[in-house]
Amino acid sequence: METQAHKGDERQHKRHAPGNPGHEFLLSTRRRAVRKALESSKLLPLSGHRILDVGCGLADSMADFSVPGLQLFGVDIDPLRLGRTKRRLPLATVVEADAGRLPFASGKIDLVLLFTVLSSILDPQLRHQVAEECERVLAPGGVILGYDMALSSPNPATLPIRERDWQVLFPKRSLQVDRVSLAPPLARAIAPHSRVLAKCLESIPWLRTHRLVTIGPN
Repeated sequence: METQAHKGDERQHKRHAPGNPGHEFLLSTRRRAVRKALESSKLLPLSGHRILDVGCGLADSMADFSVPGLQLFGVDIDPLRLGRTKRRLPLATVVEADAGRLPFASGKIDLVLLFTVLSSILDPQLRHQVAEECERVLAPGGVILGYDMALSSPNPATLPIRERDWQVLFPKRSLQVDRVSLAPPLARAIAPHSRVLAKCLESIPWLRTHRLVTIGPN
C-alpha cells in the first residue's frame, strides 16, 4: 500500500520535475550560491573529490554534483527514493542508511552536503548526532555545505534552522552564512510568468527563506 509519505513524494516530484519554471528558477539561484561557496572553499574543480549527500532524497542536490572524475555517494532511509536516485544517477553509490550512523570510514569525504535535512529532525540529540557523523567522515581540510529553512513552515514536521543552531551544531568549525532562495511559493507562482520579477523579489533579503552555510576548518 502506498504510504502518505510516498504520496507526498509524488507531489514533490511533480513540483520538482524538469521544465517546471518555478523549480528551475530555485535550482538555478541555489546553484550560483553553491558555486560561489565552493570557489571560496577552493573545492573547484570538483574532479577528484569524494562527495557525500546526506539525506539525498530524490537526488535533486546530487544531480548538480554529478560531474566526471569525482566519487559521488548518497544516503537516505527511504528505499523507494533510493531506487529513483539509482535510476537517475547510475554512477553514484547510494546506500540505505540513517544519517545518525553513516556507513563510511572516518576522514574520507572531501565535501558533505546537508541539504534540507536538519529541519526535518525534531529531536535535538539526533541533530547533534548527525552533525557529529558529518564531521567524523570529513577529510582534513574538508567542508560541509548546509542548506536549510531559515523561517517557519506550515509543515508541523519541520522546524527552521537558525544561524545560532548551526553554530551550536558545529562549534569548532568556521561558518560562512548566506541568506538565499526566494520563498518557494513565490518563486513557483511568479517565475513561470516573469523571471525578471522573480529575480527582483529575490534581491529583497526578507523574502529569501533559506540559509546556505559553508562549514569549514577552524
